Amino acid sequence: MRNRNTAPYYDSAFEYRTQGSAAATAVAIPKEEPRRQPQPTVEPARRPQVVPEKRPATLAETRRASRFWLVYAGLLIIAAFLLGQIVKAYSELTVLAVENSAMKKEITALQKEQSALNLEQSKRISLAEIEAIARDELEMVRLSDRQVSLLNSQGDEQFVVAGAAESEESIGSILWSKIKDGVLLIWRFIN
Repeated sequence: MRNRNTAPYYDSAFEYRTQGSAAATAVAIPKEEPRRQPQPTVEPARRPQVVPEKRPATLAETRRASRFWLVYAGLLIIAAFLLGQIVKAYSELTVLAVENSAMKKEITALQKEQSALNLEQSKRISLAEIEAIARDELEMVRLSDRQVSLLNSQGDEQFVVAGAAESEESIGSILWSKIKDGVLLIWRFIN
C-alpha cells in the first residue's frame, strides 16, 4: 500500500524522483518504450461457398403462394368476364341508339307525309259531300233528261236550264238569287 504522506512513485512511463533538486522533482521524464511494428495477421484460406440466391421455400410457403396465384388468376378471369359483359352491353346499347335514331327519323318523315296528306284531303271535298251540300244546303235537284232545256244565245254559247217551266221572273234574277244564296251558305260554312 502506499502512504499518503510520501510523494508518489510510479514505475510506469514517467519516473519521479523524490530526492535531489527541486527542479528535478518537478519535471517528469518519460521513459521511451520501443515502438512495436504491426504484425500482419494471417487468415486461413477459405473455400468459396456456393450460396443459393434464394433459400428453398417450405411446403407451407409453397401452398400459400399457389393459393395466392390461384386467387389472383380467378380474379383476373372474373374481371375479364365482367369487362366482356360491359363491352357487350355497351355495343348493344350503341346498336339500339342507332336504331332509335333511325326510327325517330322515319317517324318524322311519316308525320310530315301524314300532314301533307291531311292538307291535301282538306283541300279536296269528296263528290258525295258536294252532292250533299248541293242537295241539302243549296236545295238543288238532280235533273233527268226530261227536265233539261237548251237555250241558245247569240253566238256559239248554249245554256242549260233545269226545270224550264215558265215563271214570271227572268232568268237573270233567278240566277242572281241562287248565286247570292250559295255565297251566303259558303260564308256560313267558312265561319
